[in-house]
Amino acid sequence: MMITYSHTFFTIAIFLSITLDVESIYENETLSEKVNQRNSKVMYSNPKYIKDFSTLTYRVSRRSRYLTTFNMTILTAWDNNYMIEVEVYNHDLKLELMRISTKPCDVTSMRWLSDWLKQHSDVPIVCPIPAGSYHVVRAELPPKNIPLPRVVPSGLYTCHLNGYHLLNTTHRDVLFKMLLELSFNGS
Repeated sequence: MMITYSHTFFTIAIFLSITLDVESIYENETLSEKVNQRNSKVMYSNPKYIKDFSTLTYRVSRRSRYLTTFNMTILTAWDNNYMIEVEVYNHDLKLELMRISTKPCDVTSMRWLSDWLKQHSDVPIVCPIPAGSYHVVRAELPPKNIPLPRVVPSGLYTCHLNGYHLLNTTHRDVLFKMLLELSFNGS
């Protein structure tokens, strides 16, 4: 797994005299509690690899948090020749806050992600992930246990969730592109 945080973001944090503890920048669950999902949309799915990819964001009641359900059928087993990448952008500051990249076989070693998948999906935590239909249901996005920077500017965010099949060291096929809209109130 690779997590990177924008150089611009850290420059702003230093400029505002915010001290960052680099070793403890991850696993801040109280920040993720302040993130609210607003919408989700499948932008593209490659019919060579995926079919029936859909997403629905909804609330059970007016005061409840938004939940997301998404479904897809993967047509080939996903091993370490596949990659999932999440990019988070802040609209107000026009900067990338973070980028997370992982391969399916690395999920077994990422406790926060494997726990979330076990709680909300029928995706097996094995390598490779076999071809089949999978569902994520009633999930709050982002996951409450996702590693976040300790300092997150308030505002609206776009989260691009992209999947790739790595063909060789320089070429890749796009599996899917999904868009999530989030808001964050206070750090």
